[in-house]
Amino acid sequence: MLDAVCGSFDRVIVVVNSNNAMELGWVDEYDSIGAVIFVPGTGATGMAALGEIISGAVSPSGRTVDTFVYDLTDTPSFSNIGSFSYRGLDDLKEAIAASDNSYEGAISFVNYTEGIYVGYKSYETAAEEGLFSYEDKVQYPFGYGLSYTTFKQEISGFEQTADTIKVEVLVTNTGGTAGREVVELYFTPPYYNGGIEKSSVNLLDFAKTEQLDPGDTETVTFELPLDELASYDSECIKTANGGYVLESGEYIISIRSDSHTVLDRKTFTLSEDIDYSSTGRASDHEAPINRFDYAKGGAAYLSRADGFANYAQASAAPAENAYTMDEATRELVSAASSAYYDPTRYDSADWGRSLMISEFTVGMVPQ
Repeated sequence: MLDAVCGSFDRVIVVVNSNNAMELGWVDEYDSIGAVIFVPGTGATGMAALGEIISGAVSPSGRTVDTFVYDLTDTPSFSNIGSFSYRGLDDLKEAIAASDNSYEGAISFVNYTEGIYVGYKSYETAAEEGLFSYEDKVQYPFGYGLSYTTFKQEISGFEQTADTIKVEVLVTNTGGTAGREVVELYFTPPYYNGGIEKSSVNLLDFAKTEQLDPGDTETVTFELPLDELASYDSECIKTANGGYVLESGEYIISIRSDSHTVLDRKTFTLSEDIDYSSTGRASDHEAPINRFDYAKGGAAYLSRADGFANYAQASAAPAENAYTMDEATRELVSAASSAYYDPTRYDSADWGRSLMISEFTVGMVPQ
């Protein structure tokens, strides 16, 4: 189909009507393809909007919310995607099935070995560490998007206090068409080898301008709590039971056209750590600490230490011994299975009525 269309037309637009990022490397193989428009979740009016973009009535201003890579099988999570079944648990499966007639499938596990290095954070950080060439892996970065006009963004004001950071961004339409621009604010924290895991690029906030005619400007202002830049100490390197820590060192605040392309930046330095593990951050209802350490299992989790030295190990498929459930976990599953479904709890004429009333009161007053 691509050969037929591109062989017959000099100007081709590819419309990707999908909610998921997909491999689009083939786009680069056809000179006729001049544009790619990602159109997920169109709803009732999305296709009408697409027509306005293609006709030029509206300048596009959307941004990708995922990373489009050339090879999905080369992602750090690929070998751990799916459902891996534990072995030697036939007796436990039968016990669960006996008490729960809706039970289907096997008792399984998934190792989320990528840790915090998910999506753009994985590619930006690994490329920063020299693990691979970013351009060889990523076709369209997170936060990427084109327009029918051009814009200039610059940080016109920056202030960092003990509690907040304030960033003002001056946006100018430097092209010949009216349009809106997205301002993406990121930060890069200091990383210490073998210390608290951190991504080299982290989205802080974003905003979109109003419609700007050619030559017009607008100032976009961000004001955020300083503790939003803290990192979680899951391995208890600097905290007793885990928690957020804002480590000392240089912090880079940047505006980018996407997660990879820096437009402007400012820096500030903290002279000492700020530990939130006891008090929590301003947005925390209570101080977060580690509560599920037992769920880690024996998997190797991706670490930035020594330039992702364990990348091959952490991104590999589960080891053979991972398919055997340890006795402690087996006892937990066995005990929990009896609570899945007990039909005697619902053998009551009042149960259905009480459920109906509780569901209706969520959205309306029952009559």
